[in-house]
Amino acid sequence: MYCAVQERPLQELREELQTELTEALASYRKHCCSASVSAGQVRTLRTHLVLPQYLRALPVYINSLRKSEVLLPGLRSSIHQRLQQRCQVLRMDTCSTATHFYPLLLPLPLSTDGSNLPKPEEALRCSAASLEPRGLYLVHTPLTLLLWVGTQVPACTLVELFNTSCFSSLPSGETKLPVLENHLSIGIRSLINTLNSGASCTRKLWVVKQGDSCEEALQRHLVEDKSPNGGASYADFLYHLHVNSVRLLQ
Repeated sequence: MYCAVQERPLQELREELQTELTEALASYRKHCCSASVSAGQVRTLRTHLVLPQYLRALPVYINSLRKSEVLLPGLRSSIHQRLQQRCQVLRMDTCSTATHFYPLLLPLPLSTDGSNLPKPEEALRCSAASLEPRGLYLVHTPLTLLLWVGTQVPACTLVELFNTSCFSSLPSGETKLPVLENHLSIGIRSLINTLNSGASCTRKLWVVKQGDSCEEALQRHLVEDKSPNGGASYADFLYHLHVNSVRLLQ
């Protein structure tokens, strides 16, 4: 789809993605499910979206692709930024592409014990519902690295990580964590360095404070929610997939 953005209307590309996925799911329901279920399960199939076991994550990735900045530009997105992102994504391997369209949302520790840093398999769902005001979260994609700071993060944590106890005094936007000799600071900076070492491009850390004007930068990466540029939430997209796939079979 990204290869075709210079030749075809963006709305047409977005609709094509949804149509192809809807037809695939309708075909799966018709040819792969009906013959293998009992009569008592037929009613359940009619009221639920049926997905192949190994493709259950496909709708969230397709929806993320549909509402990406390249296919659904936001008001603050320039054509140059979109073309640059298009080129960067087209050069990615499969693993990087998956992380780009469904970022890692990692909960960070608040204590001085830096040994309990999160692993990729401990990532949370990319939704605002996963964020708590008392928490610190790192959002990782191949192109961006964001640190979200909740308004209720303990003052002792702010001191150990940012060398300040006041939330309003925290830096916002592009920044670099101060080098502090405590377990929390060392552990989180080490995690950031590890993530950066595997990235295909140079990334700078963005600190996003809860309620700050630059929080939209984080919202664009919460792909299960409705996006700032008007893209549908994951739940709404699933609903439309279900309704349209059932309609095709009538």
